[in-house]
Amino acid sequence: MYYGLNFIDFGVKNKEKQRAYEKLTYKQKAIVIKDHINYIGRVEGTENNGEHSLFGSLQVNDDIKKMKKIDILNYVKDKVSNGADVYKTVLSLKQEEAEKLGFVTRESWENLIRSNIGTIAREYNISQNNMDWVASMHTEEGHIHCHLVFYDNQKVRTSIPFVKYQNIKKEFNKDIFRGELDKIYELQNQSKKEIRNITKSELDNFSLYDKSKMFNNKLSEDEVKDIVESLTNIAIKKDKEYKETGKGSWKMQHQTKELKKDIRNSTLKMVKYSTAIKETIDKFIKSNIEVEKIKNPSLSDKQYNKVISKSKEFMLKKIDNQILQFLKEQNNIKWNLKQAEFKAKQEQSQKEYYRQAIGNDLAKLLSAIFSENYETGQFQNFLVNKTKRLNETKIARKEYYLKNRDKGFIDWEEK
Repeated sequence: MYYGLNFIDFGVKNKEKQRAYEKLTYKQKAIVIKDHINYIGRVEGTENNGEHSLFGSLQVNDDIKKMKKIDILNYVKDKVSNGADVYKTVLSLKQEEAEKLGFVTRESWENLIRSNIGTIAREYNISQNNMDWVASMHTEEGHIHCHLVFYDNQKVRTSIPFVKYQNIKKEFNKDIFRGELDKIYELQNQSKKEIRNITKSELDNFSLYDKSKMFNNKLSEDEVKDIVESLTNIAIKKDKEYKETGKGSWKMQHQTKELKKDIRNSTLKMVKYSTAIKETIDKFIKSNIEVEKIKNPSLSDKQYNKVISKSKEFMLKKIDNQILQFLKEQNNIKWNLKQAEFKAKQEQSQKEYYRQAIGNDLAKLLSAIFSENYETGQFQNFLVNKTKRLNETKIARKEYYLKNRDKGFIDWEEK
């Protein structure tokens, strides 16, 4: 159970006193505010510098800790006398949380307020650059709290601001519970990675569908077929889209409304059938609920349900995108196979062409040579005698060639 920051605006808490204060003149208001700051900056029961316990930022000095108390009081009194509308507030933590989280010193409270003063300025419709603020931490036993007084040093308030105190508390609690939140954020990041990896693994199993091994028997055959059919329908629509338009973006924001609906339908089926996906989503939702409870301990049922809905939708979109990525990869594989098949056919076709062309040309060449010499009978006699020469002894062949070396080609073959 977290309690978190309690933020009280005295003007809202005690409206009767506030109405009485509003009736005063600016000079009378200035005295009231001066007395209030003098009270909260007392030495007893506070962290102090020996004279006062005030810290904060004024137009004349961004760090008032080293200013004299009287100078601080007179400066604020002058501002209020000239029309500044002052807000008196108090911030507090449960004693056990303050001690556990280290908010028991002036320095810790000053750092906390300085880090979040912009949120307070924004909610009160004050420019942070024009905001004067003075604060002091009181360390009373069992009730650690911090008084905060602030106003716009440039203009008079024309209307009462509508302040969302829950926003102020939420931003402060982010800092107060930073350690706890960081641990949860780390778990959330793990869940984000897990949902992506688990979904990819499950989808890969679909593409390698084996009745005997599917999902380690986590899913029935009918469940697998249901999802495979769903994914196949999306792939068919993407093919049709490409053939009709010549375009086919794989980014979710560019998908048609109908296709997004089909993808979400596949996502919901995977959540329904896959225990691992379902558990990961539940873990992420629970971590988000815990984060919101830390930031806003008084989380309403409406806010609670909103956190659940928002967290679930975030994870479903993760799965949507993973399905689209999977289909893109499958499409690329199919395309590459088609390209490889086409290239192989093309190469085979080229080989056949050249083989036939070379064969035809060689046949023509040989035919031409043969027919030209065959007509005279000389080419045929040449082949016969050439064979005969090869069968003779080496000495006989040598004598024959020496004898006929000065004769022409045709005379060689005559006996």
